[in-house]
Amino acid sequence: MLGHGTHVASVIGAAGLNSGSVVGVSPNVTLVPFRVGVGISYGEHGWTVDGCISAINYATSKYGTSEQIDIINFSGWNFAYSNAFKTAIENYPGLFVCIAGNGDGADIDEVPNYTGSYDCDNQITVGAISKNGAVSASSNIGAQSVDIFAPGEDILGATSFIDTSSVSSYKTDSGTSMAAPHVAGTAALLLSVNPQLTATQLKAAIMNNADHASQLAGKCVTGGRLNAFAAVSSVAYQYTESDGNICIDGLRSNIKPNLTGSITVPETINGYPVTEIGTEAFSGLSVQNVVVGSNTEYIGSRAFQNCSQLTSLYLLRPSSLGITGVSDTAFSNCPGLSAICLESAGSLPGYKSSADWSAYKSIITLNGLPPGWTDYDIFSAYDNFVLTTTSSPYPYSFAIRFEIGGTYTLEYFLRSPGAIRVYAFDTDTELIYSFSDNTGYIYETIVLAENTYYLFEIDAGHEGYFGFGIY
Repeated sequence: MLGHGTHVASVIGAAGLNSGSVVGVSPNVTLVPFRVGVGISYGEHGWTVDGCISAINYATSKYGTSEQIDIINFSGWNFAYSNAFKTAIENYPGLFVCIAGNGDGADIDEVPNYTGSYDCDNQITVGAISKNGAVSASSNIGAQSVDIFAPGEDILGATSFIDTSSVSSYKTDSGTSMAAPHVAGTAALLLSVNPQLTATQLKAAIMNNADHASQLAGKCVTGGRLNAFAAVSSVAYQYTESDGNICIDGLRSNIKPNLTGSITVPETINGYPVTEIGTEAFSGLSVQNVVVGSNTEYIGSRAFQNCSQLTSLYLLRPSSLGITGVSDTAFSNCPGLSAICLESAGSLPGYKSSADWSAYKSIITLNGLPPGWTDYDIFSAYDNFVLTTTSSPYPYSFAIRFEIGGTYTLEYFLRSPGAIRVYAFDTDTELIYSFSDNTGYIYETIVLAENTYYLFEIDAGHEGYFGFGIY
């Protein structure tokens, strides 16, 4: 391969174990290079129609054999219309990924550019976006002809010895030639999850899970940019769609046994919000960390049962919305799970012990439990919880959401003089109670509204505990 092809190939599948720290979209993919021009040097666009057609036909001939080529990335352009070229693409059983072209913003709906303007069912035409998500100045557009946009500016990739313009083996390059291989690499990831996917299924997964953006509206079919994670998630999970909502039922059987480390539950699948994690969806997984998307409202029975290595679960749903339901058995037999952390932009992150999903209250803290604090306990006789500490920085803030309003007894112990402040942070953090300069065992009566989060700020000494009760 010449320099251009080497760079494109590295965007698709660079292994990552290299001095340039270049990692392709699908680093374990097998690459098959085709040279479709003759007598050209680096930087010249010498692709020939006959050469391209021969390459596509060769890939077609290998389909169904042990040498099957599932995806063709074509980062070349500037051809006149060729019926033979279009027929070759249509006859190819795999996915044909090509560029929209670098015509300085030309609309290829109005002035066709080939191969980008061929409208084949197994073809994806890709435009380029910049780092800020806008259409690159050089990239063509087309509400009907361009399918999706992908990163295409200042893309770091490998070059080759023939490229005398660079003393390094790696350099940045820009153009729709760099955008198309991002899509081709994503298609390879999809096939790694489900090798049975057809070209039209690959195309649908990529296009249906694009991130819609106002600055791309009307400039491509999807009106959005590539989201590799969402596309892969759409084929990795087993799910049920009902009334525009997604319930995740589990993972594909070929993925679950080998999954370790971390897993992130997507926000959406095929444009629909993931609102529920179903019964036994992730039971028995060998993962340590799970992140649940912000649309998830309910976690079903035994959803994470027997996840013996699970140590943390992050719920990204904003605290102002909350999780509307969690089954009592959702985390049964998860001995390593000591905390569930709620995190979201614009609202307080938080904590809730896996030991209790009480109908009365849930506790969340800014950074998990304060250093040195033990987990809270539920006292069945008093419906109480207690936080204890022997060494912790102050002031320290945490929050409690009271699902059932009423009169509560606030009990706390402070070794040295300090203060407790209570804010209703759902209403611009309004200070509603302040108890100051107390030591020893303190009991205060406070009235709290239902389904409201309250921020508690402790400013005290080095030892104490804090609790609520309904007496």
